[in-house]
Amino acid sequence: IAVGFEKVAANEPGKAVEIIMDASNSMTGVVGKETKIAAARRVLIQTINGLPATMRVGFRVYGHRFGVDDYDNACGDTQLLAPIAPLNKAALVGLVEKIQTKGRTPLVRSVLEAIKDFEKIPNGSIILLTDGIESCKGDIKSIAPAIQAAGLELKVNIVGFDIKEAEGRAELESIAKSTGGRYLDARD
Repeated sequence: IAVGFEKVAANEPGKAVEIIMDASNSMTGVVGKETKIAAARRVLIQTINGLPATMRVGFRVYGHRFGVDDYDNACGDTQLLAPIAPLNKAALVGLVEKIQTKGRTPLVRSVLEAIKDFEKIPNGSIILLTDGIESCKGDIKSIAPAIQAAGLELKVNIVGFDIKEAEGRAELESIAKSTGGRYLDARD
């Protein structure tokens, strides 16, 4: 996965991005010779280290605190670990390195919470890295209206990691498309 960003003039504020990382139990699956979570950590660290200093970056994670069997808590398990702020590569890398997998995929809830994280930031992008679809009965059709209701210009870009089911891929594509974002398929 490679992420390219435009250069920004020195007097312009940097672009705002919030990364959402899937830490659900399914990320313990193996792709190639490493677990999905290990691959995700490696790629996110590489991406963070390649970001321009002018970026404002936040970091949210889901599925990392409650086990799959604890449905109610697992489906509310989304946490903003770093609010959107001027880029601090070392701090973000430290957070990514500590993430452990545990629970479910409250994907919709996580994106809806990320929209709130942009409350004082008029526009930006959410980059969601996930290996699965919503597992907590969230309504994927609620995302674009929530962005509009918040009065934001916000795109949701999704990296679908090892999504094998066509239906799952279509669901993730529809979320990205509904916000003007992009869906990228990462098979390894």
